Amino acid sequence: MNIDRCWAVLKTEIYNVSDRRSDDFDMILRCLVIISDDIVDEYKQSREFHKQKDSTFKFWTYVPSIERGSLSVVIRWRRYSGHGRYSDPVATSQLVDYRIPMSFFPKCTRPEKSAIMHAETQFSTVRKIGEKLLLIAQAQNALLDITGARHLKEDQRVIGRLQRGHQKAEEDDLVHNSAMETVEFTDAERAAFRKKHGLGPRRYS
Repeated sequence: MNIDRCWAVLKTEIYNVSDRRSDDFDMILRCLVIISDDIVDEYKQSREFHKQKDSTFKFWTYVPSIERGSLSVVIRWRRYSGHGRYSDPVATSQLVDYRIPMSFFPKCTRPEKSAIMHAETQFSTVRKIGEKLLLIAQAQNALLDITGARHLKEDQRVIGRLQRGHQKAEEDDLVHNSAMETVEFTDAERAAFRKKHGLGPRRYS
């Protein structure tokens, strides 16, 4: 196998890996969203447990929420005052070992602090995975550029659009041809139709 052939194969394989990334990442992110939702639910269940168990229960100030990003699960905490719906976001820019430091959660009760620490320990793994997914995406994009395989991806997109356009045109032709087909009825069917709708027998000149 000559060098040019090797480069062609390499470009194709790198393109194929990059092309599959979208579906693979989608499945990974779906799983991460489900896991993160469960962590949030567990936190809320812990709050309800202490609320029912402790007669001197004090309002828990912090509530986590998640949403799906393009390459990661976005985890947010908000601090509620307990009056109305007003809340403040908790800063997430200064993570320590992928966790929000407990100093960012002041004035919370001991059970609440314990629940936050437990949730953040689990969230840290989700954040780590998101970071690695970003690195994979960056590395694969770099490989496309280094090898010149990106044009294969762009060519496939053009071909895909042309194929979809051709398929749509064929479907439109089928619908048009179907609508233009003439349906033939027997004389008995015509007579039954006219009788059903109160029309007299058809007169022929």
